[in-house]
Amino acid sequence: MTTETYSGSTIEVADELPGSNDKAGFEAVSWVSGQCALQEVPAILREWDKVTEELVCGDGASYDKKGGYKWNAVTYKLTRHPGDAAQDIYESLEDSKDVGSFKLALPGTAGTIYFTAQVSKFSMADGGTKNTIHSASVELLIQSKPVLVTAS
Repeated sequence: MTTETYSGSTIEVADELPGSNDKAGFEAVSWVSGQCALQEVPAILREWDKVTEELVCGDGASYDKKGGYKWNAVTYKLTRHPGDAAQDIYESLEDSKDVGSFKLALPGTAGTIYFTAQVSKFSMADGGTKNTIHSASVELLIQSKPVLVTAS
């Protein structure tokens, strides 16, 4: 078993939605990669609600069950490149309530994760010291079930 790092990961954005929420739908999207700016690979995960079953019969114990779920916000940082085509799309999506498409390509055999999301945060500047790289924090609110396409 080989161990892989996230080195070489990329994220692309589009201001259009796929025709269908599957590999074919996302592969038909016109992706904008922009400059290499991704500082860290975000977590893509869902969190399940916990529902407690409180029974009066039995031994008096209560048990948590899985209820519904929601996708956690996707957060990461980009090195800020004003005028970059991809970052222009982030800014436009953040200004609106529109939904965009995102393509997170992982290295090696990890695959590619496609999803649609609203940009709820794209900061103008994260701040820092004279030695801090100018970065922008991104927060995405997933709007459709992510699609994982594994490398073959």
